[in-house]
Amino acid sequence: MPQGVPLIPSLQSSSPSTAPISRKRRAPTPDALREARTRKFCHPTRPPPSFWDDLPELYLERSALRELDRRNQEQIERIESRKGPVTRCAAALERLTPADEYLQDPDVLAAVKRFARVGGPDLTDLRGYYITEEASLPRRQTADMDDPLRSESSARTKSTGPYNRHFLEHLKNNSIYPPLHRFHDGTKVPKPFNIGEIQATLQERRGSVSSVTPGFTDDDFDDFCYWQETARTEVMAFSDLKSYLDKDKENDKTIDAEIFFFNLDPITNGQITAAKPDYFCYSEKSEIDGPIVKAIGNLILPSRRYSYALPNFFIEVKGPQGNAAVAKRQAQYDGALGARAMHSLRTYLQPGSDPVYDRKAYTITVTFASGILNFYTTHIDGLDYTKNHDEPRPCYVMTKVAGFQMDIDAEQFRRGITAFRNAKRWTERQRKEAIKLANSRNRAQVGGIGGLIVLTTVQASNRQDWDDSLDSDYLPSSQDSED
Repeated sequence: MPQGVPLIPSLQSSSPSTAPISRKRRAPTPDALREARTRKFCHPTRPPPSFWDDLPELYLERSALRELDRRNQEQIERIESRKGPVTRCAAALERLTPADEYLQDPDVLAAVKRFARVGGPDLTDLRGYYITEEASLPRRQTADMDDPLRSESSARTKSTGPYNRHFLEHLKNNSIYPPLHRFHDGTKVPKPFNIGEIQATLQERRGSVSSVTPGFTDDDFDDFCYWQETARTEVMAFSDLKSYLDKDKENDKTIDAEIFFFNLDPITNGQITAAKPDYFCYSEKSEIDGPIVKAIGNLILPSRRYSYALPNFFIEVKGPQGNAAVAKRQAQYDGALGARAMHSLRTYLQPGSDPVYDRKAYTITVTFASGILNFYTTHIDGLDYTKNHDEPRPCYVMTKVAGFQMDIDAEQFRRGITAFRNAKRWTERQRKEAIKLANSRNRAQVGGIGGLIVLTTVQASNRQDWDDSLDSDYLPSSQDSED
């Protein structure tokens, strides 16, 4: 199926205006908090009709054609249900033969199979047609792309997830922008204010990664290139890379179990699947005071079943036959969720009622595909007034900060590993600072001026009480099949 052929021209939106960097936020009511703790959002396995109506641009893909068939079928059913004289249109529809009945004729089926074996119709004369890499592969190779170990749930999410070309348009329509995005008037999306600090951090040298360190010598680099060249699946490609990325496992809080982020509130309008990073780093829920978890747990806890909190470092990986564009869309989605979590915790009980968007990045996403390790940041750049939403939404901006071709030479390989470890430690510091800031504000509010002293003495005894309360009030009582 050819990809990327525009069917509907992009709709012109209003030019972005200068947006203020703060906005009044209403304090949540007890009823709203109780509803947030007990609800569970259901992500769709197929895009609803409103998903397509909101897109500014459509592409020729299976999911779009499936929606077109559904709407045509509805129209046929409406015409058939009408009473009155038979029109020429209705008569023509009645003469149509369903495909399953049409192919029951052995001669017709043989002719269709013969026509398909020689490549089907010639589409090269169509405007905008191009041969995709997947379409140009032999049948045996395209069959290998389907991982037999892939779960049924992950296969279902392709219709509403990053594998769908319309996913990117949906993110942009909900103010989540990719790197180097430009608005209709040519305005570029801004970079984070601390981009220089982040880039300098990624370039810092580490004594544990050098040409004489075991595991990073030139011979080790040759071994890495060999295993990457011979890897056949995404799991094989990443397993060898991960052995270099995570050699120091002490006190490491990293998960690569591909857990769905079902507990997080939808960051768009709830019409796409939940995020499922290949790899992410987190803090423990027990590090955050109980009242904070109760108030904003739906923004900082990705799963109800586990104690993971505040993920702000992600990596998405594609195998030898994977699509780097899909990994980038996945990272764009992950980064926005991480940026929202960090912003929610950093602005919790902020003095005054105006949450300030400092336009700094506290989240890093990494993609690895075709031997290239790319680093991106995601930050909130105020409110987006360019979309026709009921209320302006936060503007999430993804920015590329570094990239390394890991299989070119040993020096690039070591620099990529160094940048990864530096980024991992930097995001860990950002989580600790945000947790410390939010906890201090919470304790000051609970105990007044002496709140820090009061809660210091009772925090240990109350910690278990808060955890028990969360287990009974916040967590679902039934067996949850989300992850």
